[in-house]
Amino acid sequence: MIFIYLATLVITILFYILYDGNISFMICAFTVLLPIVLTAMNFIAKLCIRAELRIDLQKCAAGQSVPMKLVITNRSFIPVPMAEITICYRMRAGKSEEKMKICTPIFPLNTQTLTAGFSSVHYGVVECRVKSVKMYDFLRISRFKLSKKRFSQMVYEVTVLPEAVPLNNAISTYNELGSDSNEFSQTKPGDDPSEIFGIREYAEGDRLSRIHWKLTAKTDELMVKDYSLPLVECCMIVTDFYINEKDPYGEELYDTELQLSLSLSAFLGENDIRHRTAAYSPLTGQLEQAVVFDEATALDSSMLLLSCGISREKDTSLYSLSEGADVTQRYGHLIYICSEFTQAAAEQLESSGLAYRYTALICCHESFAPELPDTDIEMIPVYCGNISRSVEELII
Repeated sequence: MIFIYLATLVITILFYILYDGNISFMICAFTVLLPIVLTAMNFIAKLCIRAELRIDLQKCAAGQSVPMKLVITNRSFIPVPMAEITICYRMRAGKSEEKMKICTPIFPLNTQTLTAGFSSVHYGVVECRVKSVKMYDFLRISRFKLSKKRFSQMVYEVTVLPEAVPLNNAISTYNELGSDSNEFSQTKPGDDPSEIFGIREYAEGDRLSRIHWKLTAKTDELMVKDYSLPLVECCMIVTDFYINEKDPYGEELYDTELQLSLSLSAFLGENDIRHRTAAYSPLTGQLEQAVVFDEATALDSSMLLLSCGISREKDTSLYSLSEGADVTQRYGHLIYICSEFTQAAAEQLESSGLAYRYTALICCHESFAPELPDTDIEMIPVYCGNISRSVEELII
């Protein structure tokens, strides 16, 4: 700033000399010239400044602080006394956008790094970007907005992961339904005689029908066959992320649906139950599905559900599933997670033939009892913040 004042002072002295030492004119000239010089200097600085947002963390837990770095480079010799940088971040599943404003001077011929952070109590994908960079002169007479070419337009995505709620429900594998599968377990035997899992010595309690007589004759020891266990997707978890825009507890309902779906999937995974998860994504316009059978596929399923976001139309997951259903595939149990279980959805489930058994888990707030349709489908209200107790009677 000293440079600016000196430049303005030199110009006004020149006017003072040219106009025979008229003090009044000198003061007027200084008053008029200073804003012009400040504006000109601010404009020149604007052409030489770049800004970039950097976020290294891609996944975090709810409430965890996410560090951000804002890198500002000024290649000019002109300082900016005050710059206002606006950073926006929003939940992909939500509609509101929050803003963070950072005020800082920008030093000449310098690259400076500013640090900040944000956190989210809700689950889902958070999108972060620099929205604007405004520059003010020392007297705040002029203001210039940095053009979008001068700062990074990259949108960073941070996934806020929910913690799985511990469950202790009874599980039915539905193996007795005889579903066909071309894949078999490499670690557990089963009852499918079409594939041999292994051969071992006879143990008390083994069935005589499983004795391998040829090998027994060769070894002079009773040897039995273990049959294979088909890897059947006996359970399907379908989540409908429809949330009424006018619902005051919309964000809590979305969080509950998401956490409930991931908790059920995690519980099945812990018990080595192969299953499928599905949800309609308004972003892709289709039903997103994932088969879960190990830690890697469980993570893929979680990321897929988190990326879907909120739907503004009811039962889109269910209708999309019915339209593209494989008539040869029938699940033992289909669990439908939603915030509103309509009569139309109940009728669609009952007539779909997708499973032998259906359960609707209806997420709601304790102060609002959900409206339940007239149906034989098992319906269980799941209250926000009380998932474990709400589903403790559910037989998966």
